[in-house]
Amino acid sequence: MITLNVKEVLTYLVLIALFVLLVYLVLLVRKLLVTLQKTNTVLDDANVVSKIAADRTKDINGIIMDVSGVVSGIAAEANSNQGLVKTATDLGKAATSTLNYVKEQKEKKEEKEFEQYKKEKKAQEKAAKKEKKAEK
Repeated sequence: MITLNVKEVLTYLVLIALFVLLVYLVLLVRKLLVTLQKTNTVLDDANVVSKIAADRTKDINGIIMDVSGVVSGIAAEANSNQGLVKTATDLGKAATSTLNYVKEQKEKKEEKEFEQYKKEKKAQEKAAKKEKKAEK
């Protein structure tokens, strides 16, 4: 005949509940680690985008300074009674040439950065896949 007292039964039930809780916490931490890795990836992408935006802001500031220089040059030429149309045309051509050159240089730089970013992203994805395979 098997005899159990209430104290032993309650102790065993508490131990079983603690074991189930421990397993649940381990699974929760595992999912949390995956979520943190994805969050880090998103933050890295946001960092790249913010760097590009900051660079463009600096470039726009330079263009505004160039335009203000051209406007002040036109005003100075108008005051000196020289050929305003010829001066404005020459300044416009010079500004257009300069802007086209700057634009081409920026595009080349952005293409290089984007290619580098794609390479790094692929390398990270490959590493993540290897880690997943290693975990399984």
